[in-house]
Amino acid sequence: MKKQKKFYVYAILVDGKIKYIGKGKGYRVRRHMVMVQRIIRRRAAGEVVRTTHFYNKLSKAWRSGSKIEERILHDGLSEKAALKLEIIEIAKRRKRLWNIQAGGEHMNWDDPDFRKAVTRKMRKAWRNPERIKNHLELMKRIHSDPKHKKKISKIRKSLNLQPEFRAATIKRNKSKKMRDANKRKNWSPERLAAHLERLKLINLKRWGNTLH
Repeated sequence: MKKQKKFYVYAILVDGKIKYIGKGKGYRVRRHMVMVQRIIRRRAAGEVVRTTHFYNKLSKAWRSGSKIEERILHDGLSEKAALKLEIIEIAKRRKRLWNIQAGGEHMNWDDPDFRKAVTRKMRKAWRNPERIKNHLELMKRIHSDPKHKKKISKIRKSLNLQPEFRAATIKRNKSKKMRDANKRKNWSPERLAAHLERLKLINLKRWGNTLH
């Protein structure tokens, strides 16, 4: 039986520049912007949405008013041919893209072998001292930005007003306290008293007068 050639390789352009290369079929190329709009709506409602590097970048570009375009680079391909061309197109402009992977891989997160392979790659990448140093410097710049601090504070306050979120936080903290209790067994009474006082101040600042 002859294989259907229904796959394609596409590009996402931001203000006329290619920023992402992907492989897909059907409406795959259009689903990215659907996801971006969903992420932005949820974040605007105060929800903390964790997503990929690509979607964070694309969401930021769309919010800033950049022109987002989808372009088919190669059409009418078998899956195998599409995977090969995806690798080639990414390699051509690797440093300018938002792609993290080099392409040519089946992104099937339901496959345990795939998840293990990704985990091995990420662990290997994070053993690089230069990458760790760059990441720490980036996080330091982000978290020292007053605008970022104000934004995070606003999100946390809105979340803390939600009973479900507070209940989940208390449950999570209880399990953490159990682990920390083992560490405190050898603490001196003075250190333990100082630790408890610090926790009291943190909780008072976080919850205010809403705790009873």
